[in-house]
Amino acid sequence: MKLLTSSVLITLGSLTFASCASTANSMPVVLTRAGEAVKVTGDPDMVRGCEYIDVVPSASAWNNGPGGAINAEENPVRALRNSAAGIGANFVLMLTEPATSAQRAEGYLCAD
Repeated sequence: MKLLTSSVLITLGSLTFASCASTANSMPVVLTRAGEAVKVTGDPDMVRGCEYIDVVPSASAWNNGPGGAINAEENPVRALRNSAAGIGANFVLMLTEPATSAQRAEGYLCAD
């Protein structure tokens, strides 16, 4: 009986983990307070005269899932803004489209 109970608990735990893993990418990314202040542009003229910080670490784009197209489009940009704030940037220059699977962006510190 004890072995059966352990097997059931392991199976339930595995199913719970798999369920969370399958929906994690569809959950909305919440902007941090610092991430809210980060601006994103594709125009290099917008960061002219700003201090280059570093390449902004980014997450891959999400596929449309249970969270729908809005999360799929906005999650990568929100994650990017949070990452930029984490490295001390207040501006992001996108070098690729935000929804591409291999995002590339640079962080800048611009005067307000």
